Amino acid sequence: MNIVIYWLARSVIALIQALPIRIVARLGRAGGGLAFFLTARYRHVTLDNLTQAFPEKSAPEIREIAKENFRRIGENYASAIKTAAMTPLQMPRTLNLPAPKKSWFSKIMTVHKAASLPLATLATSSFTRGSANSFLSSNVRQRIAA
Repeated sequence: MNIVIYWLARSVIALIQALPIRIVARLGRAGGGLAFFLTARYRHVTLDNLTQAFPEKSAPEIREIAKENFRRIGENYASAIKTAAMTPLQMPRTLNLPAPKKSWFSKIMTVHKAASLPLATLATSSFTRGSANSFLSSNVRQRIAA
């Protein structure tokens, strides 16, 4: 029985990965809507939680929010299966990704490159927010002045 379930799941995954992303998203939404009606336990938990979170909303509004939540979960699951099989060249045509924000680590590495400090100097310094910034800025000023 397990082998049958495995091959059935593998076939569904292969089908999802072969379809265009827009169709996959629509099928996922439909599957999420179907799950809302088939999974009474999770539907009741969702409705109870939403009622507690939004006491000012009416019962029909709560039900519509819950349905949309299930639809979006289905869409996300199906899209995740599809994008797992996409190559990096296919992704920019499909996904709109915002430009990444610079993390504190990339800022430190930018300063490190500009100041030509040995990385060991950065690693051995104390890395609390204030001391790392003051350590780096004083060393950068010294290098620039020299």
